[in-house]
Amino acid sequence: MIYLMTLLNIPFSSDAFKTFNEGLEVMAYGMTTVILVLFMFYIIIKLLIKLFPDREKN
Repeated sequence: MIYLMTLLNIPFSSDAFKTFNEGLEVMAYGMTTVILVLFMFYIIIKLLIKLFPDREKN
C-alpha cells in the first residue's frame, strides 16, 4: 500500500514522500536501538544473577 502510494505520489507531493521515507528510516534506527539496549540490559541482569546467586539464610 505504501509502495503504491509512493509510486503514484497521490495526493501528496514527492517532497512529502521523501520526508516520509527519511522518517521511516530514522524510526527504524530508533526502534533497533531501543530493542538492542533492552536486550543488553536483559543480558547484563542475567549475568549478574549468575555471578551473584541468592544465598539462603541458615
